[in-house]
Parts: sequence; C-alpha cells; structure tokens
Amino acid sequence: MLQQTRVETGIPKWHAFLDKFPHVESLAAASEDDVLKAWEGLGYYRRARLLHKAAQEVALQGQFPKSASEWQALPGVGSYTSAAIASIAQDEPVAAVDGNVQRVISRVFGVFEPVDASSGAKQIQEWANRWLDRKHPGDHNQAVMELGATVCSPQKPSCHACPVSAQCQAAHDPKMWSALPAKTPKKAPVPWAMTLHFAMHGSHWVVVQRPARGVWAKLWLLPESSPTSPEFVRLDDIIPPVRHVLTHRTIEAKVVGWQAPSEKALHTWAKEIEGRVIEWSETEHLAFPRMLTKVFPDIQRSVGA
Repeated sequence: MLQQTRVETGIPKWHAFLDKFPHVESLAAASEDDVLKAWEGLGYYRRARLLHKAAQEVALQGQFPKSASEWQALPGVGSYTSAAIASIAQDEPVAAVDGNVQRVISRVFGVFEPVDASSGAKQIQEWANRWLDRKHPGDHNQAVMELGATVCSPQKPSCHACPVSAQCQAAHDPKMWSALPAKTPKKAPVPWAMTLHFAMHGSHWVVVQRPARGVWAKLWLLPESSPTSPEFVRLDDIIPPVRHVLTHRTIEAKVVGWQAPSEKALHTWAKEIEGRVIEWSETEHLAFPRMLTKVFPDIQRSVGA
C-alpha cells in the first residue's frame, strides 16, 4: 500500500482495509469490486488487483510462502517485497532494496549508474547483498530503510548524524547529494483532454466500467460518448473543467450534463454502451478514479441531487 503512496495517506486506508479484510481468506473471498472500492483514493489500482490475486493463491495453497523465492512467485510480489517479508518475518538473509535503500547505497558506495536502469539496479542489489548483516537480516534491512527515510534524505541529508558517514563517498558533499541516486530523465506528462457525459433521469445516472487494461483499469467512470437519442436534452458543462495529474498524463476533463426523457431511455442508452444505471448511494460500493470522486459533491450540487 505504501508503494507510490505517502505514509499519511496510506495509514488510515490500511486500517480500514484490515477492518474490511481481517485475514487472507476474507480478502481472497471478496469480489474484485469490493477490493477496488477499499483501495479507492490510493491510485495505482493494479496493486490492489494483484494483492487480491496473491491472497487467492495463498488461500488456495493453505499457507503463506516460506522463502523469498516462494513469495516472489505470488502475483505482484517483486524482489523488494519478497526480500522484506522473508528477512523481517522469516529471518532469511536476503537484502531488501527500496527507494530509500537505493539512495543510501548509491551515496555510500558511489554508484553513478541510474538506479532505475537494469545495470544500476543490479549494482545497487550487489552492494546491498555484500553489506547485509546475514545474522540479523531483518534488523539490517529495516535499519537501512530507516536511514534513508530519516537521515539520508533526498535534498539535505543529515551527514553529521549518520552512522556510516565515515565510509560514505557522498558525505558532506552537496554536489554528490544532488547527483545521487542517478536516475534516467523523466518524460513530460502527456496532455489528455476528456469529455465525460453525466446523463440522468431523476436520481438515476449512467456509469461505465473501464477496460481491464490501461489507465483506471476496471474502475467506474462517466461515459466518454454522448447519448445518441435526440430526446436527450444537453445541459452543457455542469461543473468547471477538472484538472488531474497522473504519473505520465495531465488530464483536463469537462463534464457535460444530459437530461434523459425517461428512466427507460436511460437504461436503453446504458445498455448500448455496456454501462450501468446507478443512484448516488451505489457510489459507496463501486470504485471510481480520484479525478471523479473529488468532484462528486460539485456534480450533486449542480444537478440538485
């Protein structure tokens, strides 16, 4: 849950997630819609879908994996997660490398290869393996992660308080701080203009489910196509344009309102576009992108819901 998500955002969601799914069997038995709804607001929903699949695999096997290699065989579990679990929970001598560890190791040992490229990642992992305290792997991994999170910060590391500053190649050197860890240049986000259509009759309105692959996979959204029947009355833009930033896209969406002539016409159009007619209360059970949930109150006020 904390991969790509800030701690202060993740903690309350983690507690709520465990309240809803207190053990692996309850998560495995849940529907994908329920899991995505519980994840709503954290983004990167692929994590939730893979976690769900991993829980189903564990439930099927009847036990948790017993080594890093077994953990890594589960859907969505990579080298970092498997090493963290195996070293901390099972005392296996494997080095866990997350972003904080990459920063510490690249500075301590002077790794100038981009850490997000295969050659740089390989060097970081090799140094992490050499540095590992094999008698206390869990403590060691947590210590290095904590060192990166609290002392070896990205901008102004506290070298005077660092227990490994004497061996660190970047200690007390601002130029090295800015250069390490090295990363490949990021591409500028691609603009994405969207037009969403809020078609309604009374308290009912239409949503569609996104495809299984791509942005917002399997989440629910307003349709991007407009009603085909001339009986639908266009209400123009019902709220100001919505701006939302994803990792690789900058979205600007406008929301156009439509008044359906009857609830039957609404259902007919929903069937045309493989959508679904819902009421506001049903948003509590369906997962929507944050771009939409943040303007739900504005839409409700605009249409008098």
